[in-house]
Amino acid sequence: MNITQDINKNVVDNYNTILVIDAEPTMRKIISDALKVLGANNVIKAATGEEALLLMEESDIDLILCDYSLPKLSGIDLLRIIRSNPIMQKIPFIIISANIDYKDIAHAIELGVSDYLVKPFTMSMLEKKLDNISKSPQKISDDDWGLINKIEEKKTDKRKFTILVVDDKIDNIKIIAEMLKKHYKILIANNPKKALDICKSDNPPELMLLDIMMPKMTGIEVCKIIKGNHFTEHINVIFTTALDQTKDIVKGFEVGAVDYITKPIIPEILKARVNTHIKLIEQNNQAIEQIDAMIKSSKVRDYYDRLTQYELKRPIDEIKKSINSLKKSKINNSHDKLSKLNLTHNVTLLANTVDNMITLYKIEDGNYEYRPVKFDLKKLLEDVLFAYANTIKVQSFEIDLALQQCIVFGEPKLTSVIIANLLNFSFDATIRGSTIKLALSTKGNLATFTIVLASVNVKLAEDTIFDKHQPFQERNVNKMSLYSAYRMANIQHGSLKSFKSKTNEKQFNFTLTLVSC
Repeated sequence: MNITQDINKNVVDNYNTILVIDAEPTMRKIISDALKVLGANNVIKAATGEEALLLMEESDIDLILCDYSLPKLSGIDLLRIIRSNPIMQKIPFIIISANIDYKDIAHAIELGVSDYLVKPFTMSMLEKKLDNISKSPQKISDDDWGLINKIEEKKTDKRKFTILVVDDKIDNIKIIAEMLKKHYKILIANNPKKALDICKSDNPPELMLLDIMMPKMTGIEVCKIIKGNHFTEHINVIFTTALDQTKDIVKGFEVGAVDYITKPIIPEILKARVNTHIKLIEQNNQAIEQIDAMIKSSKVRDYYDRLTQYELKRPIDEIKKSINSLKKSKINNSHDKLSKLNLTHNVTLLANTVDNMITLYKIEDGNYEYRPVKFDLKKLLEDVLFAYANTIKVQSFEIDLALQQCIVFGEPKLTSVIIANLLNFSFDATIRGSTIKLALSTKGNLATFTIVLASVNVKLAEDTIFDKHQPFQERNVNKMSLYSAYRMANIQHGSLKSFKSKTNEKQFNFTLTLVSC
C-alpha cells in the first residue's frame, strides 16, 4: 500500500503521546512508522507489559496499541491493570492480535478494550480504528447502527474480490482472465514491478495468481517481498507453474504461498482452487466484521449506560425536587392536587425505569455492589402504592391491603424497584376493574410480600415466567420487568416465586421473600 496517499493525518491529533507495545521489534517499528505517517508526533515503544507500565509512570500516555500475546504479562492482563487504575483507566486501548476467538474478544470487551485490530492489517484498517476511537464517545453513528443491525444478514458479493494475474506472457494472462472475469474483478501485470506497485496501492488484490518463472525477478522473489511487508502480507498467493518445477513449488510454500496450479491450466481446477481460497478470505473478512460488530455493540451499551445515568437521571432528580416543593406548599384546588398526583406517578415510573435499567445492567455485568440496611417494608410498600394511585383510580382496580409492620434486611431502593415492577406487570396482566390483593406477613426470620391477581388476561406459564427469552404471545406485556425483579430478589438473598391458583384458573400469585429482622 502506498501509505503516503489518501490518508487522514488528523486521526491522531488528539493523542500527544502514543505507546506501542509488542514483543517483536519489527512489529513495533512497523506500527510506530505507520502512526507517524498518520501524523503522530511522539510514539514510544515497549517490548513487554512490565516495561509499558514503567513508561506510563514516567510519561502521560494518550493512546495505547498493544499486542495480545506478550510474554509474562499478556495484553489482556495489562488491559485489566490499566482499567482498574483510576489514573489510567480512561486511556484508549487498542488490542492488536491474530487471535479471533470470540470468547477472548468478548473478555477484552468486558474489561473495557477500546477497539480490536486483527492481524494482518492494512494501513487503512489501522486508520479506521484510530478514527473510530477519536470520535466522541457520546455519539453512535449511523454506520455503527448499520453494522450492528446488518452484520448477521450480510452476504459478501464475490464480484468485490479482486484477483491479480501476474505473468510475463500476455497470452497466459488473457487465458486466466477469461476463465475468472465472470465472478471476480481482474487486474493484470506482465512484470514483477507492476505487480508490486498494484499490491502496495490503496486498492490491493485479495488474491494473486503468480507465475513462478519470470525474467529479472522470479515469482518466488515477488512472493517473498509481498509476505515480508506487513501491509501486503494479507494477499494470498497461488503460483502458476510447469509440472517440472517441483523444487520451486516447495520454495514458494516456504515464502508464504497458499497453493499452486500447474500449466497448462485446466479451467475446472483453476476455478475450484480460486473459489476455495476466496471462501477462506470471505470467512476471515466476516470474522473481522463480527469483531467490529461486537466492539460497536459494547459502545452502544456504554452509550445507553451514560444516557440512563446522566442524561435521564439528572432531569428526573430535578422533577423530584419540584414535587417535594409542591408537597410542602398549600394546595386546595382539586385540579392542582390531581396534577400533582399525575406528576408524582409519571416521574416515579420514569425513575423506576431508569433505576431498573441501571441496576439490571450492573447485575448482568457482575458489577453490582449489594449494600443492605434495615428498613420498614410496610412503609416502603405504601410509598410505592401512592405513586400508582392515579393508575389504580383510572383503571378501577380494587386494592385489598393486609399489611403489618415489617422490618427487613436489604436495599430499600432495590426492593422498591422489585415491587414497582410487580405492580406494573400486575396492572398490564389483570382485567380492568378486578381486585389485586396485597399482603405482608412474617414467619421466623422471613418476611413475605404477596400479590394475588384475581383475574389475569394473559396465559402465564410458571416454569418460564421469569425467563427473559420467553415473551408473552397474547399482549405486549413487559416480560423484562419480571426478570429484573427476579434477579434483584436473588441479589438480596431472597426469592421471587409465582404460582397459579388451584381453584381459579384466572388467579395468579407472586410471593417476594426477604430476610426479616
